[in-house]
Amino acid sequence: MGRIAITIDGTLYPEASILDSERTSKGEYAEAVLALARAWLQGETHFVLHTSGSTGTPQPVLLTRKQMIASANATLCYLPIPAHMAFGVCVDVRFIGGMMQVIRALHAKRPLFVVSPSREALTQLPKGRKLGLVSVVPLQLHHLLSSNQSHCLSSCVITLVGGGMIPFQVEKQLKALPYSIYHSYGMTETASHVALRNLTQGEEGFRALPSVYLRRDAEGVLEVKGPMTHNKWVSTGDEVRIKKRNAFVWVGRRDAVVNTGGIKVNLDALNRQLGVFFEDIGEVRDYFTYGVPDEALGTKIVLVLEGAKGAMSDADLLTKLKAHCAPYHAPRVLYTTSQFVRTTSGKTNTHATAQAVLGISRQDPYTKPPK
Repeated sequence: MGRIAITIDGTLYPEASILDSERTSKGEYAEAVLALARAWLQGETHFVLHTSGSTGTPQPVLLTRKQMIASANATLCYLPIPAHMAFGVCVDVRFIGGMMQVIRALHAKRPLFVVSPSREALTQLPKGRKLGLVSVVPLQLHHLLSSNQSHCLSSCVITLVGGGMIPFQVEKQLKALPYSIYHSYGMTETASHVALRNLTQGEEGFRALPSVYLRRDAEGVLEVKGPMTHNKWVSTGDEVRIKKRNAFVWVGRRDAVVNTGGIKVNLDALNRQLGVFFEDIGEVRDYFTYGVPDEALGTKIVLVLEGAKGAMSDADLLTKLKAHCAPYHAPRVLYTTSQFVRTTSGKTNTHATAQAVLGISRQDPYTKPPK
């Protein structure tokens, strides 16, 4: 049996200190971690979280202790985590991904190392110590790879990547590394992930966790059911292709579909396809596609890029995109911004970024076309 202890940014809090509500912690984030751990250890039965806000306005979600224990057990049973090893969390514990990593550690009685969420968080994990399971987001892995620090993953027996889809170029590099890396699929309403795919083994599709059932509705949207949803069907809002009874390939958000010239295009699926294109031309930049109003097409697709412009001119890039994409799928205009708007959990907030860059309102996206 392990022991309960949490180290936050280098400061150790044993179980007695966690339970002492009068103890002063080092900073607001540390207090958020300790408050969560204290509530769990004291038997709290209900927890209110908020969705990340990356696909809309953040919404409150009520989860029960029973749901969270079911989720923790499913992960602990599915993944080959060495016994007695400590866990690590580099993502924000105020959202479901980070919160459930704290719960897993407490439920399994494993020591936990918490690093305040940032791009560099993985580099700040304890040196010279193996951690059994470490929770991260794609943005942190992208930073690690772009700064040639992938060796930091050697301290993680299993790296759990959540919080959104992984850019094509990042995923390609991760698959070439000699580490065990799993990509998770889930949402707040399902108490974090309900399916995983092993990047190390090159899996394209997600496999459902034990006791999780999958089905598609009439529009091809994934619905899931398991003990972490109180065995009730929950719609994910994501279009998928079912590969087997317990596996699927993610296509994109249902609400990411736009109608351009009478052709329906899923922008999430298009973003994945453009990853291959940017790999071929040697561009390593964050990007996303977006639909804006157009008198002729109804909606036209534009491409928003982060960072300084590359060597290729906008005109040449658009020409190459047109040759690469299916008819009506190619972006017709390019926009560049120095930095995307991101949520506190690290996801790109496409709507907020589009509003800042294109001048399009989230509430009324088709009434103010960019100049």
